[in-house]
Amino acid sequence: MTQQKTSTRQTTSYLKGLAILLVLVTHYSSAYASGLYDRLIRDYAGFVVSIFFILSGYGIYYSLRRLEEHYGGKPLSFRLMGTFFWQRALRVYPLYWLSLLSASYILGNVWEQFHTFSFRTLATYMAFPTIRPPGYAWFIPELVQCYLVAPFLYYLLRKLHHWRYMAFIAALGAVFTVITVYFWQLLDAINGFGVPDPYSLLYRSMFLSNILLFAAGLYMPVLIHDVKKYASNYTTVAFFAAFLASLYFVRDEFFQLNGQTSQLVLFPLFLISVSGFCLSAIAANRPLPLNRPVAWLGGFSFTLYLFHWQYYTLLEKAGLINDSEWQSALATIALFPIFMAACMVLQWAANRVRLLLDRPAVKKA
Repeated sequence: MTQQKTSTRQTTSYLKGLAILLVLVTHYSSAYASGLYDRLIRDYAGFVVSIFFILSGYGIYYSLRRLEEHYGGKPLSFRLMGTFFWQRALRVYPLYWLSLLSASYILGNVWEQFHTFSFRTLATYMAFPTIRPPGYAWFIPELVQCYLVAPFLYYLLRKLHHWRYMAFIAALGAVFTVITVYFWQLLDAINGFGVPDPYSLLYRSMFLSNILLFAAGLYMPVLIHDVKKYASNYTTVAFFAAFLASLYFVRDEFFQLNGQTSQLVLFPLFLISVSGFCLSAIAANRPLPLNRPVAWLGGFSFTLYLFHWQYYTLLEKAGLINDSEWQSALATIALFPIFMAACMVLQWAANRVRLLLDRPAVKKA
């Protein structure tokens, strides 16, 4: 009997849904179920978002290819880059700005700085790559950084034979692994040279490793034809298991216990496992467990990510998250549909703003 297939869009949405579920659970447990967090899922959220960077690169390849065709086959023209950056800004900034504004009133503490004007506040609102905003908002400057280099990575992919591009990614990975190993020494070296936020520039090497993951995702549409015959649900599950295992081994305290030598092996294994998981799932193109609901959730992953801490905090202020971990968890789950509906409205409004501001010429691209 022929195996059932699904669409590529459905598969990528599923991966986003799976990632945002892991992030929501990890962040909730870190604040309100510390025992579970410390025992099982410590530090996982920061690495689970790697899936988003890979999938972002995958989608950006098709966006840039459409723009290249629209602008006469010029992969690095000023018009293409201008249109691309404008489209990305319209997709990211409206919801991001609303998220920062709501966080400044709901979350308080370090978020209150956004009520006043300063260079750091302005840089945070613009997601300037070397300024690390507080809390969950770190994700956006890293995403913007990937968008800034995307046209140049796409140009390399179009001009190089794709195996040479793979060699370029491998070389990039080697450099970033070394930076990961010697993170603190490099941080000390750049301190005092006028870098606005040196810790952000090398933050756990993630500003660098996420560019690597993005570059790998950009390459996947070219690679899928070659790997499709090897991809199946079995390989996808195997890579997912390796990914879950690697999440434990790349945690900071594990590196500290095992020294720098272990990082040279374990960090590349993490990058390979998460990339292999995404590539296998997309190439196999088979329905995965709870395919439709998880994929539907993935369609709102960006909005869920930007506002989930506000949701948790409002529940805590209302007394629904309290000293009883079981009651708190049940209340959070029971009221989640209301939060989900709010995210759907916010995303619909953001899409309307984007369509209103997008240029007519771009809509034909």
